[in-house]
Amino acid sequence: MSGNRSDQLLKRLKTDQTFRKKLKEANVVTITIGGNDVMKVLRSRLLEVKVSDFDKAEQNFQKNLAEIFQETRALNQDAPIFLVGVYNPYTTYFSQIKEFDEIISSWNDGSEAFVKKQKNAYFVPVASQLENRDEKNRDKPNPLLADDYFHPNHKGYEKMAAAVQTAILRENAAGKIPK
Repeated sequence: MSGNRSDQLLKRLKTDQTFRKKLKEANVVTITIGGNDVMKVLRSRLLEVKVSDFDKAEQNFQKNLAEIFQETRALNQDAPIFLVGVYNPYTTYFSQIKEFDEIISSWNDGSEAFVKKQKNAYFVPVASQLENRDEKNRDKPNPLLADDYFHPNHKGYEKMAAAVQTAILRENAAGKIPK
């Protein structure tokens, strides 16, 4: 569901019985979370953003992520969990604001480090598939984003799905995903 921040996903995970039932039955769990947490801070700071503005938000996100994994594992101990990374949606319009890249890198690095400590969990980076850094697209809409210039459009989601599929197939072929 688009629009959820990590705190909202955590609440749904704890209270939505249909969601919990489906999670118990899942063979594979994919989690795409974090972008809206970043956006909440961006909206409050607009273009006066500093990397330090995101420190507390990132700490809260990491805390929520740990709880999300804990709740998920309480419901389903066996399904592999694939956490999809976040991306910088502003590479065409605000490529000169390097703080966005620093923030996204920091959040992905923290998420990847967390996932590496988890059993049967995998991090799926998607920034390189969704960020458009081609100079000819500067100040134009990213062709992989929806009309809100933030969430992926159909083609963008296809690229994300392909990255997740590749990760699942890779980990399965390596024998890392329990049967």
